[in-house]
Amino acid sequence: MKNDIQNDKAHAFDSPIERARKAVSDHYAGVNIEIDGPVSIRDNSQIFHATVNTATPLQVAIKLCLDPQTKTPDKSAAVEQFAALERVSNVLENDNNRFRVPKPLCLSAELATFAMSWVEGKSLTSRLRHPSVFMKGEDWIHGIGAWLGNFHKVGPLRRCQVCLDERIKVIEELRISPMPDRAFSEAIRVLQKTAPAINGMDVEVSWLHGDCKTDNFLLSGNGIYGIDISLSYENPVEYDLAQFMNNLDLLLRSPQYLYLRGMQSKLEAAFWRGYRSTGPSVSDAYLNWLRLGFSLSFWHSMLKGRHRNIRTWILNRLFAKQAINLCGKIGFGVN
Repeated sequence: MKNDIQNDKAHAFDSPIERARKAVSDHYAGVNIEIDGPVSIRDNSQIFHATVNTATPLQVAIKLCLDPQTKTPDKSAAVEQFAALERVSNVLENDNNRFRVPKPLCLSAELATFAMSWVEGKSLTSRLRHPSVFMKGEDWIHGIGAWLGNFHKVGPLRRCQVCLDERIKVIEELRISPMPDRAFSEAIRVLQKTAPAINGMDVEVSWLHGDCKTDNFLLSGNGIYGIDISLSYENPVEYDLAQFMNNLDLLLRSPQYLYLRGMQSKLEAAFWRGYRSTGPSVSDAYLNWLRLGFSLSFWHSMLKGRHRNIRTWILNRLFAKQAINLCGKIGFGVN
């Protein structure tokens, strides 16, 4: 414990880029390393690009993990994420050259930092903004569906019965403190009414990506890379699928992507063709139930108590439309 305290003090004033440099320099001792960035900043991380000038120069991504609340280095997150990357990399390396993750290189738990191979590619979020989306969008998203299906299939796959106890507690909390929009309260009612039919269903359980959204899939040449994988839980595969489909739906409903609204059904169908070509079976009823529950939780966490302005008005409308659409998928119309 004393050594940990001393080490924390020793690194308390390191800038993020110096932490990144130290982490890689310790592993590649005596090698010149050029670092630039951060090239990506999120609530829970900063990413740097490095060139490690070995005999054959290596292009490396260095990730500093941060606590999203305090913005201080998060050692446990670095250890968990690096372990997850090693575990998935070992499985995918022997399985399919198209479905990949960045190659794990080294971990400095003390510095809350790890290094992995640099992937020269664009996220699906970015690709969807490119004009070529009208010709290639379905192929891109088909590939990502296939990546996720394969990822679930090669994990510790097994069957189990749905248990909604924890989700029902969340729904009750949302019912007690609802959003003012009528669609929110109606959606809560739909979830409560349909829960008994969902509880006890047989579904497929595997490891989960854990942050399954368009930002976290990179398209690079003929390869597709999943990034920011946590493997924190093993749960029904519908958890990842619900998160991804909700994220994609909100993205395509947002003003920045209005030009793709006419393609949404084709993009979603392409995703499902990809997933079903490689993945385990999926319960549509459970998936739609989870999607609605996740959507309401996200709506509540994003906007409850927020001051009303044009941005919150737009977000409220997006979430309300998503909730109404999902109620329809479950079989209950909401006006």
